This record gives sequence, C-alpha cells and structure tokens, in this order.
Amino acid sequence: MTSNSKETSRTLKAGTARVEITTEDPSTRVCDPLFAKALVLDDGATRMAIVTVDVVAVGGICDVGDDFLPALRMGIEKTTGIPGDHVLVNASHTHPPGRIICQDKVLLDRVHGTVCRAAADLEAVRVGAGVGHESRVTVNRTLRMKDGSHWSVRHTNPSP
Repeated sequence: MTSNSKETSRTLKAGTARVEITTEDPSTRVCDPLFAKALVLDDGATRMAIVTVDVVAVGGICDVGDDFLPALRMGIEKTTGIPGDHVLVNASHTHPPGRIICQDKVLLDRVHGTVCRAAADLEAVRVGAGVGHESRVTVNRTLRMKDGSHWSVRHTNPSP
C-alpha cells in the first residue's frame, strides 16, 4: 500500500455458535443429532451472517416451510442489526426417514438465537486460504462397480 492510498485497514471480527435442532419426540429414532450453525462476520463497515441448517432444504419442498427464511431474516435484522439481505442460509441436505427436526417455532427460535449468540461473541480474526485433498469422501450418489452394477451412496464414507 502506498502512502497516497485512501484505503483504510479494518479489523475483521467473527463469531460462531451452534444449536441442536433435533426433534425432542422420544418416539422418533435419531441416529445423529442435527444442528444449526452460525458464522457472523463484521469488518467495521459490513456485517453478515452465514447459517447452515441440517435439513433437506429451506422453503417449501420438505420440513422447513416458505415462511422460515423471511421470518428468520426479519428477526435477525431486528435483534442484531444485520440486514436481512446479509443473511445467507444453507441447507446441508440431509435425507432423514421422516421429520427428525424440532417443531417449526422451536426451529425458528433456535436458529435465530444461535445467530444472536454468534453476533454477540465477535472477536478479531485473521483470514487465510489453503488447498487440500481428501480422497475418502464422495459426493457421487451412484457408484458404478467394476462388474457394471450400481450402488447408491447414502452416506459420505462409502465402503461397498
């Protein structure tokens, strides 16, 4: 940076939090708990939230209805000041045998709360990048076997 530069150095802050969103219905068999996780980033000028939710999809096609995302964004904006259009929500795309997440109102409250906790727990961070390779994980849903048959993958570490 030259002495003529008008760029200012900002400190990037980040906060994280997570909450379990698994159903509390004792009659529902659950193998692994489901979570919502939040990352809030703030560079002093812009604040944003990235949220991941262990569900198939957000909006309409499965357990999480169309009203979830607008309600979540509105609540986050109201309580944290993070603009609703600065909230990115990702569905991790689980495939449960039926509904195994908590009830709609509980889900909204828990996800909203985890973003609020992340926003309240900001600390200075440094950003870096790297490259790596993991050969044991697959995202291909159909494995073609040597004998020509197919095997459908239902988990991340297949071992046919």
